[in-house]
Formats: sequence, C-alpha cells, structure tokens
Amino acid sequence: MLASLNHNGHERHYGLWFPVDLWTDWGEIPALLVFHGGGGNVGAFMATTQISSLMAGAMHGGVPQRFVAVFPAGISFQQEIGGGWRGGHMGRSMPASLNDVDFAIRCLERANEMLARKVEEVTGTRPAGTFYANAPRFAVGFSAGGQMAYRVAAEGGQHGFHPTAIGVVATTAGGWSYATVDPLGGGAPNSSLDALQQWAPPAAPLPPLSVLHIHGNNDNNIPAEGGVSRDSIAATRLQGVVVQAEPAFRRDLPAGPAINLTLPVPTVGTEVGTGLEPWIAAVAPGVVPVAGPSTRVSAAGAHEVTWATAGVPPQVTYVLVPAMVHEWPHGGGAAGTPTGYQAMSVIWDFLQDVS
Repeated sequence: MLASLNHNGHERHYGLWFPVDLWTDWGEIPALLVFHGGGGNVGAFMATTQISSLMAGAMHGGVPQRFVAVFPAGISFQQEIGGGWRGGHMGRSMPASLNDVDFAIRCLERANEMLARKVEEVTGTRPAGTFYANAPRFAVGFSAGGQMAYRVAAEGGQHGFHPTAIGVVATTAGGWSYATVDPLGGGAPNSSLDALQQWAPPAAPLPPLSVLHIHGNNDNNIPAEGGVSRDSIAATRLQGVVVQAEPAFRRDLPAGPAINLTLPVPTVGTEVGTGLEPWIAAVAPGVVPVAGPSTRVSAAGAHEVTWATAGVPPQVTYVLVPAMVHEWPHGGGAAGTPTGYQAMSVIWDFLQDVS
C-alpha cells in the first residue's frame, strides 16, 4: 500500500508491506527501511526487490518471512530526474528543509500508527509500543538509496532509530562530495544548495552494526576501483560531458569540477580503502579480514571480504561481483548481471544471520 505525510512542509510518500496477522507477534516483527535509487520510485523498486515474494516465501523454499517493509520515497524539484535523496548525493537542488533521515524514521512511525489501528480493528485492543520493539531493525538501499542506508546507520540514533544491520548494493560507503555547481541552473555557484550535498561519516565512533555491501566490477556509475563516476547522470551533468546518458538528459552544460567519490574497497583482498574503514573500526578494529570466494552471492567469480571480531557479528562484509553492472540484481539475467542471483534474498539472509 502507498501512504503520504507532510514532512517539514513537503508532501512526502512511502510504500508499506506487512503481514496480515500482525496481532500474533506484535513487538517481535523486524522493521525494514528500503531506499530506492536516485531517479527511482517506490512502486518500481518494490517490484525490483520482489519484496512480496520474499514475504510470501518464494525465495526461501516456501517459508514465509515475517517483517514490515517501509519504502520511503525520494523527492525531486526537477520533474525529469525522478526521486532523489538528501543522503549526501545527487548534486540536486535539494533545499535545507529536507532531512531524509528524519523523514524515513517518521515514515516508520506513521506506519506503526497505521498498523496499530489495523490490529485494533481486528482484536478490539490497540497494541502498545511498536511492532519492532523487541525485533531487529534494518536499512537496505540501492545506489543513492544505499547512501541513505549508510546515513541512517550513522545518524538514525539521533532520531530514535538504531539499525541492527544494513544491506546495500552499488553505492558509496564513506563520504562523498560534489562540485558546488548547480547542474540544472546554468552552472552558477549555488553554495546554499549544492554545498549541502556533501557528507562524510561523523568523526565520533559509529554505532557497531553489521554491513553487507555488494558491488559490481563492471559498475561505471560508481567504479569499484575508485575514481570518477563515468556513466551516472549526476556525474555527466556536473562535468558537462554526456557519456551514455539517456536522450532525455542530453543538453549542453558548462564544464565543472569532477566528482570525488569515496568508494568502498578499491582493491579486493586483505586491504581496505577509506570507504569502509569507519564501519570496520566500529565492529572489528585491527582484525585481519577473511577473504575468498563469496559464500553468499552465487555469481561465478564473486569475491568476499569479511571483518569480524572472533568471527561473530557484528561484521562488515564486502562482495565484489565480476560481471555485475550498476543495478539491483533480481535473478532475471539483465545485461551484465549474472542469472540466478537475487540481491534481496542474499541481503535478507545476511540480516537474519547477524541479528
């Protein structure tokens, strides 16, 4: 179902998936915040993640999985670019009144109120507390939505939400920053807007939580080896160069400084780049990681590196998939993505294992 709320003066929306018999285990149902990618929308990402199949058990041998999934919707003030986030990304004209971490958690609170009313309609008694009071809390995201998952992990505690673990696909792990040039407004400096699109993990220690980061070695939007994004619309707009961009985005733009992305792991093996270091330091400081063929992703040649103290959660796991491009794999054999690999199933298994 889809719902809306007013947040900081903006009409915002979110999607919701939930078990029909919530009253049977209220307070024990995991909460799942799921963030679509930049330019995406809730309906399409619900279909891509196949969240209904996960809940129904189609991904787990017919065993239904119990959770409540809240899909916050990004917002855009430029109609042609779809929904974006103030996760520190996108180089969009996002006003300071947008606080997407707070918005996502308000979506969860609103969903809890709505579900409590549904339980009351059936049982005659309104349940106390939240449906996830004694259950794990997760954040999941793709691309720009993955950045939001990282930011919720870092800052959610300030808003009353402490994730147990996160799972992300094709995103950046550490800080990221964009040139202070308005990509849609003729290239004039716009420090009041685009300077706010910069973010880095806070200097204070991050909360210890588990992280699964899946990345494709053929990802040109966020190259696994680091450097400048080659294909993303945000990158081509800010640099004034169109490289394999959709026809709708072809327009002349003034040249601007290159985008500086801090990426997850520039080399696969026992080394780690600046992207994942703060998250590793929170759970397994000084630990030598375990590296080898991925035990989670079935794609041929997938490589996995895991950091964990004494081999137990919380842990940070990075998976590099050789043939994967910048997309959410859903087992359909899309161009560049290995068949039979469902990211939502892999992430859900990880979230359960570390909780």
